Amino acid sequence: MPPFAICSNQSCIYTFDMQVDKESHFKIPSLLCPKCKSKVILYCRECYSPLFHRPGQQDPRCGYCMAQLKEPMRR
Repeated sequence: MPPFAICSNQSCIYTFDMQVDKESHFKIPSLLCPKCKSKVILYCRECYSPLFHRPGQQDPRCGYCMAQLKEPMRR
């Protein structure tokens, strides 16, 4: 399980932090964002690297290959 996950919705900045808590239990996220009910991104869609670093909120990118994690907004 990667340490971080983000919401796939372009307008939502929700970030899941799944680091081990004080009782040594992993926090497992739902497959849907609790704020907007969009899908959750656990891995980079380009290189399949887990999200080991907390992605930026404005332009979330993979910490390994620097690919954009969210799909660009369609017009």
